[in-house]
Amino acid sequence: MRRNSSSAGARVASLVVLCLCITQLTNHAVAKHRKSSDEGKRREQEGPQPRDEPSGDQGAEEPEECVPLDVEALKDYPYCQLYERVCAHQDTLVTHDFRYSFANPKRELVPELPYVDIWNFPAALEANTDALRGRQPKYHLQFRAASAHEPTPALRHPSFSNCTLPVVLAPEFPFNMGEFFARAVSAVHDLELDPRVTLVMLTPQSLGLAPFHSLLLQPYSKYPLITSAALGARGCPLDMGPDPGGGGGGSGSDPARQRQRRVDHEEEDDSKWSGEGDGGEEEEEAVPAERPVAWSPDASQPHCFKRLLYCKWGIEARVAAPLAEVAARVVGAMQAAAQLPVPRLAYTGQEGEEGEEEGQEQGQQAAVSDAAPNDPDHDPRDPAQLRVLIESRHGPVRNIKNLQDLLDACKEANERGFSAGGFRGVSCAATSFADAATGRVSRARFLSNVAAVRTAHVLVVVHGAGATNSWWLRQGSSALVELRPCLFGTKYASWPDKYLPPQHQKSRDRIRFFALNVEDPDQCENGDIEAGLFNKTLAKGSLTWDQSFFARDKHLRLRPGPFLGFLRHVAALLAPGDTEAYVAAREADRLHGYLLPGGGLVLGKLGVKNATVWAEEEEVEVQTFNDWGGPRY
Repeated sequence: MRRNSSSAGARVASLVVLCLCITQLTNHAVAKHRKSSDEGKRREQEGPQPRDEPSGDQGAEEPEECVPLDVEALKDYPYCQLYERVCAHQDTLVTHDFRYSFANPKRELVPELPYVDIWNFPAALEANTDALRGRQPKYHLQFRAASAHEPTPALRHPSFSNCTLPVVLAPEFPFNMGEFFARAVSAVHDLELDPRVTLVMLTPQSLGLAPFHSLLLQPYSKYPLITSAALGARGCPLDMGPDPGGGGGGSGSDPARQRQRRVDHEEEDDSKWSGEGDGGEEEEEAVPAERPVAWSPDASQPHCFKRLLYCKWGIEARVAAPLAEVAARVVGAMQAAAQLPVPRLAYTGQEGEEGEEEGQEQGQQAAVSDAAPNDPDHDPRDPAQLRVLIESRHGPVRNIKNLQDLLDACKEANERGFSAGGFRGVSCAATSFADAATGRVSRARFLSNVAAVRTAHVLVVVHGAGATNSWWLRQGSSALVELRPCLFGTKYASWPDKYLPPQHQKSRDRIRFFALNVEDPDQCENGDIEAGLFNKTLAKGSLTWDQSFFARDKHLRLRPGPFLGFLRHVAALLAPGDTEAYVAAREADRLHGYLLPGGGLVLGKLGVKNATVWAEEEEVEVQTFNDWGGPRY
């Protein structure tokens, strides 16, 4: 009985202890729940918070942002959205904003970031890949709330940079230079951002930047342009510790060993976070310092940002900045950085950069006279001799097949006394804006292109990205002649007419635009893509069957006489600083040219659907010319 009584007493004592433990746990849970509920009610009353409560000293003031941003102005700007407390990892943005937190009883859904809806794959080819089924799927960055399982220490323990303000740019057609300049660069110009922002280009499928991206945007940030992939890249640890092979730590170690040690370091971090260490419990984790990056003023590469601006300009986006104003700033930045090289063009009637014998000597003289391309006040052009620079293309589409004939005719016209407007002579040269073998435009070539066009009064290009180089011409005394192959300037004129003509007119004709629409079948040839389709050397399934593409991509074989005759018309309307005659010709519908079957030239307005019928019905004068552009009576 005593043993049973003792056992019963022990059981009672155990039950008492258990009840006390349960009571304490219950009280603790109730208190914790009450505290959580009170916190939730407080936040509910205050509304969604832009950031979590700061840790540490509650009385400490949060440091001010290093980069000022006009938040009020952005509220009325429909193309940009400001996000707060955002981290970047690979192709994902992670928000720590309380408004999107699952702890928020009035949580807002994380918004879907805008897509890059329309873009063509940038193939190493001197042609737009839209005709080769190059249109790619739409693309955007992922955007999610912070989770309990973040992949890196920097995201698990975020430190939000106040001094790095990423501005993510997501324009349509990001790899089309003309579209990029007209939409993205002009929009950034319009925003008037502080130059201490970090500009970030959203490049789909982790593609890299084209050289023109960085050069066109360099006036708008003191930091180099980066891709969204670079923004979300893992950093490089500042010090990985001693090298296992005895070679020492840091950047002087063997690269293969450094890579392996980084993998080991990351695996160690992951095991600590997942509770797979020796103790089986979560350990205190330190965020390793990382090497600084050129795009941020922070001492260590930042992964999380107090603010991030995401901007998307679609096809219908309206940008107020005149492109001539934007171009002046872009060229000015290149000159301020002394980036423009000395042009080596020879305006001697030779295709290429240098002539021979007499032409070689003239080319050398021209190069010497052009020795100050970075001086804004230096103009190498002879005001009495019209300089014409013709684009030389080498890809499968839109080539001028008889370019040398045009250069020879130009030289003959000069020898026979070319005269138009204030000019008493003419000299022509040809240059390629891209590498003939690859179609690529390197940084050095892009800068050479800018320097080259600034030596000309008139730039002649077939419709395409090359026409974007017209914006680098000297403003107030230069012109662009855009060649449009058969039917592209008439039947499909709504396509080219919506780009350069209104852009230059909006810029108050600082660069005077002329369209020369070729409507003579004898002066047009099928492009290689269209020819390959019909001779079955190209698979039909690899092409986009579109007659407007075929019209745009035809080659040209221009008759020299009418071509030079049109250049006389251009020169007559090119008085420096005076656009009165030019505007009058546009208002009189006698600005642009149409090359008719048989070699005739008529002047008219844009948008004529059938130039031959229109000329007959309107009784428009048909001009004819000899081989060097003189009038034929």
